[in-house]
Amino acid sequence: MPIETLDDSQRVEDIASETVQLNFDNAGALGADAGEAAGTPVVGKLAQGTVLNELGDTPANYLDTSLAFTSTALTTEVELPNGYDGRDYVGAIEKLQSLTSGLSNGEYFVDYVHGTVYGVKASVQTSLTATSYKIPVRGGTASAVIGSVNSQGQYNLVQPTIVDGDFDDMQLDVNGNLRVTLATGLNFQDDNVEAFNAANANTTGMDTTFDADGDNTAQSVKGAAGNLYKIDIYNSNGAAAFVQVFDATTGAVTVGTTTPKYVFFVPSGGAYSGDLVAPMSFATAITYACTTTATGNGDPTTGLTCSFGYK
Repeated sequence: MPIETLDDSQRVEDIASETVQLNFDNAGALGADAGEAAGTPVVGKLAQGTVLNELGDTPANYLDTSLAFTSTALTTEVELPNGYDGRDYVGAIEKLQSLTSGLSNGEYFVDYVHGTVYGVKASVQTSLTATSYKIPVRGGTASAVIGSVNSQGQYNLVQPTIVDGDFDDMQLDVNGNLRVTLATGLNFQDDNVEAFNAANANTTGMDTTFDADGDNTAQSVKGAAGNLYKIDIYNSNGAAAFVQVFDATTGAVTVGTTTPKYVFFVPSGGAYSGDLVAPMSFATAITYACTTTATGNGDPTTGLTCSFGYK
């Protein structure tokens, strides 16, 4: 006889108002009962297996069960037949015929582990209605949603609108990739959730600007709003040099007068290389100039070699 192990990590869930379709031998294949006559062998499958007894502490048997339903077709429960497990490796029709061969009209038995009902009809009723029973659910204390976990996604040209408490499939794009929007993140200094700019997973890489002779003339990295991610500078002069960056277009910058957004120091005969972990954002444009002082307009004797990575 099938058995099931229960332990303390399980709790009891009540299933109610289920309708169980009966099936019969329809020319050698299982078919939905459409009003077959009394005396027809039938089989039905509960939505869940491992039905518990009335108390809910052990698997059910025909003398002690939580299973109840309304039916005029199956009316009298009998014991699971001997040798039931020995028919696991036969076809569905052969199994149905052999297991019900000794039953009278209206009699049925239940495989409580697998949630299967076999019987012989006493009326033309096609289903078991108002079916209720108890099952074990592993873990937790709140009500569980019984059913399968969908690991597949769905593509919708127009994304569905859902409300609080709704369940929905994972959404895919037209190429079958999971649609993910990165819009918020944690502020690591407190427990609040703050908005921040996050690159989408499929965003293309940086654009670049290279200048082999950077001087004190305002030059453009990007003529529109953007982010500066990386800067590499080489200074071959015998004196230190500076790279001023401005949040303005080249025409709006007067080197030595306009206040820079940031100033990079480059030692004499040396270099500066910076990967900006948090990119420097520019609301208008990204403009630069190379000078001999931090905020002045002196022109280096030899132009600086500059590379910028931006987006």
